[in-house]
Amino acid sequence: MRIAHLILTHKNPQQLERLIKVLDHPAFDFYIHVDKKVDQTPFAFLTQKKNVFFITDRVPVYWAGYGTIQATLNGFAQMLPKNYDYINVTSGQDFPLRSPEEIYQYIAQRKGLEFITCESIEDEWKDAAPRVQKYHLIN
Repeated sequence: MRIAHLILTHKNPQQLERLIKVLDHPAFDFYIHVDKKVDQTPFAFLTQKKNVFFITDRVPVYWAGYGTIQATLNGFAQMLPKNYDYINVTSGQDFPLRSPEEIYQYIAQRKGLEFITCESIEDEWKDAAPRVQKYHLIN
């Protein structure tokens, strides 16, 4: 089973390196989307690892803006031809609470299941409703 981690980031290349090191596993590849508003050069050293790839179609990302979705879709477009069993989307500021082997086993034991949740903006997440119901021209 192969798993791709799509990591959306915009700062702290050394923190991202630490994340990749702590998540490293023979079945994992890492795809990095660096916000287009940021110089990607400080992150370039990460491609020295054979399982780290940069998303080539970068976009500017603004918090809670469409750029986050577009960056994710661009990552999927680059990863999908490689036939991964799972794709995990995370940020460069996240950090795992379990070892890579525990993460791998957890997913492998639940093969075929999806780990996606959503909340109703009418009931559980009312603060988000204006973001969907009104225009926010940040991109």
